[in-house]
Amino acid sequence: MSHVTKIDLKVRDLDALEEAADQLGLELRREQKKYAWWGRFVGDSHEYGDADPKTFGRCEHALRIKGTTPHDGSGGPWEIGVVPAKDGDGYTLLYDRYGSAGRQLEEKVGARCAKLKQEYACAVTTKRARATIARKGFELTREGLAGGRIRLRLRKR
Repeated sequence: MSHVTKIDLKVRDLDALEEAADQLGLELRREQKKYAWWGRFVGDSHEYGDADPKTFGRCEHALRIKGTTPHDGSGGPWEIGVVPAKDGDGYTLLYDRYGSAGRQLEEKVGARCAKLKQEYACAVTTKRARATIARKGFELTREGLAGGRIRLRLRKR
């Protein structure tokens, strides 16, 4: 079985992705050309968007749970592939969400990577805001809210 899923996220800032990953207990492995997954496509899922099943397992970078040694096959643990976007602008994410290895990833990143998408948005916003607002006398703080939400607050110093 394989359930490779394309995440609806355009990654244009690898440093922000690395920061988001770190917040969730993952590490970005730059220049890693293969990500661990079931290992072969068996045609039982079609959640991979415009990705070509012949390229599953190949990537430019990969995300893995810190302290794990991922490998293909049913037992995992698996990784998230950071693959070039079809339009040539940035990257998109692919991962296999099948079985216990897929659930292990989703415990960290949320269903369909919702937590990772949220952390990436936070990291990008924080980086951009700090680059422009600091010199104008503002500061940005992060606050965790109920239900896993995040509030970024901008204040005048």
